[in-house]
Amino acid sequence: MAQSDSSGFVGLVVVGLLVLVAIGLISAAVSRARDRRYAEQVSAWAAGLGWRFREGGGGTWTGRMPQGIRNGVRLLVEGSHHGYPVSIAHYWWQTRENHPVTRTTYVNGQTRTETRWETRIVNHDATVHIVHLPEQLASVTVTDRGLGSRMARALGMSKSADVGDAEFDRRFRVETDDPAGMALMTHELVRAHVDAIVPLWSVDGRDLLSVQDNARLRTDTALAYLDGLVRVADLLTRRRA
Repeated sequence: MAQSDSSGFVGLVVVGLLVLVAIGLISAAVSRARDRRYAEQVSAWAAGLGWRFREGGGGTWTGRMPQGIRNGVRLLVEGSHHGYPVSIAHYWWQTRENHPVTRTTYVNGQTRTETRWETRIVNHDATVHIVHLPEQLASVTVTDRGLGSRMARALGMSKSADVGDAEFDRRFRVETDDPAGMALMTHELVRAHVDAIVPLWSVDGRDLLSVQDNARLRTDTALAYLDGLVRVADLLTRRRA
């Protein structure tokens, strides 16, 4: 009888493992099909614009992204927009993050709760827009001013320079070590930020870069976002008042 019970238990374990393997294979197939449809959608969208599409790719701008690796580019489209050569990329990277896991067990009528930390691999995605400028510019980054930065500024301990516009300096910070970088922050560009006309951005050399959001490339919003970055390019190069 004991042998029969043991055989039954082993059989259940084997069946359970087979079910887990089957679920894993189905999940992987569904993920591959979703990725294929996504790539086909982006490729068709790029073709409709007369742009080039490829899987992979990248450039020196990848060094300014998390982990800074070229093989972090999953998809890349390249073309011309309002007179500028442009690129839009789906960039991804992985991080290891610790998460608390709590387990509750019941032993002899008593409840026991145990919490331990598990390390998980987390995938991150971002849509990156790059406008390739006609000239080299000083390195500048415009970011939101977070709570810590606002407190440091209020205490006179901020390491970033103010541009002289109270509203802009309260909401944004400009990071640059080059006086020529601060000179790029014209009144028109500052007001464009205050009026929410342009996105956050950074420029290094000829590449003007902005991250749209932490998600895959969305063909329904990409061009509208790129228009804002092109406006930054116009103001940086004095192409348009």
